[in-house]
Amino acid sequence: MAGLYEVEIEPEVRSWLAQLSDRDFGRVDFLVGLLAGHAEDLGEPYTRHLAGKVRELRFHLLRQQTRVTYWLVPGRRVILLAVFPQDPPLPDSPGGPCLGSAEALRSRTRRVSP
Repeated sequence: MAGLYEVEIEPEVRSWLAQLSDRDFGRVDFLVGLLAGHAEDLGEPYTRHLAGKVRELRFHLLRQQTRVTYWLVPGRRVILLAVFPQDPPLPDSPGGPCLGSAEALRSRTRRVSP
């Protein structure tokens, strides 16, 4: 084993990490450690290639899907770039929960002014 990659954290990600609960921070810490140990060969479901050298670390914090983009740079370094919490799927969408009422759907749907 060649050793762990050094992990660098952009300010946006650092700020997001500071706001996490201890439980969620522990989950992210575990996954970033996994990434540091297997940066070149860690694949799905943990990571996914986006474009060029940019990849994303994929995980759930409770029920919220979260993505952290990163890229590998020379010198065995990983740079965590940005965080993208994913909204849960809407009802009746593939994989989405069925909330059972139009009122529940309206409460989850954003209103757009004409």
